[in-house]
Amino acid sequence: MAAPAAGPTPGGNRISLTAAERVTYDDNAAGGSAGLAALRGLTPQDVVYASSLGAMLQQPIGSQIVFLQANGEIDRHQKNSSLDAQNLTAAVGFSGHLGACTGGVTEDYSRQRTATSQLVLIVAKNISNQLATNLQVNCQTGKVSGGLFATHVELKNSAAGYVDSTSDTVGTNIGYYNNTLGSLSVASQINRISYAAPVLAGAVQTPDVETFSGGLTYKRRVGLRLSGEISVFYSSVDSKRSVNSLAAQNTNFKGLTSNVSLHYQPTSRTQLEIQYNRSVQPSSSIGSTFSVSQMGTVSGTYALSTRVNLRLGGSLQQNNYKGGVPLVGVVQRDETKTVFASATLKVGRYASLDLSATHSNRDTDVAIFNQQDSRVTLAVTGKF
Repeated sequence: MAAPAAGPTPGGNRISLTAAERVTYDDNAAGGSAGLAALRGLTPQDVVYASSLGAMLQQPIGSQIVFLQANGEIDRHQKNSSLDAQNLTAAVGFSGHLGACTGGVTEDYSRQRTATSQLVLIVAKNISNQLATNLQVNCQTGKVSGGLFATHVELKNSAAGYVDSTSDTVGTNIGYYNNTLGSLSVASQINRISYAAPVLAGAVQTPDVETFSGGLTYKRRVGLRLSGEISVFYSSVDSKRSVNSLAAQNTNFKGLTSNVSLHYQPTSRTQLEIQYNRSVQPSSSIGSTFSVSQMGTVSGTYALSTRVNLRLGGSLQQNNYKGGVPLVGVVQRDETKTVFASATLKVGRYASLDLSATHSNRDTDVAIFNQQDSRVTLAVTGKF
């Protein structure tokens, strides 16, 4: 898929381009068992060709920056042409500072095909269109900083069984930094998601969802080799059930969510990373309104030379979908184990060659969605 849109890079080039060609062999492009492949009308083994182009334009105006970024990708499948897609992300915005404060406004748009391995319904293809407006302000005086942000998101899905939604989020944070002790911040946010009326006849109205989270984040570097970050939040989810959504089950959640990240560099060539995340994520499937997700990743990078980098790692992810009406044939729980490896070769100043391999094993509570999937990808990237 195309890379997500991002903001400007201070001091970067005013105009930059990135082009890439990628070919992937996938031994389970159907995203499930042989039975699911038949229901979706897909051939499991496939070769995918992807061409992408990205552009970043930024124009300084005094101490402010106006920017425009766009990334487009065309995916073509050798056997499953029904999965062909044009993915797009774009962002336009403004960022600047006034006194001790910095801020910005960004309008983001994305059009993405949902990976078949992530679908929880029998449908073979879903295209999500998302439009987001972001506003943020951050201020710092001495070692104390604080900020606030607001986001409005509109999401539309092409497949029947995936519900459109509108989301509004507001949040704030305040932090303190010390050269010896590290940084400590307190943050909170409130999110409200409103779901559109179901497209499927007879389907139960998905209840609106209100989420609150608040907690602490601590970051510190220990010596020159070890750095880490830990966040612990209290999170709550409340599904606002209406008369038409009384059948919904497990509509609420109250508990701790967290994020842990450790980075260790034992030598100048070697880097090791450990990450763990437990979070509450919105869901657009008719069988749920949110999911409680956990993911752990361990990875290592080794610089074989100034031009060649090797990476190896693995991850474990678990999702529990809640807040909706459990439906036959719709995934409510899944667990995915993944191992991955890659090698990157820098060619000259502006190009790179990447070879990667991934194997994943997904287990769900609906047998036809269980799958094993192996992928090998060769990519050429150029930056100008």
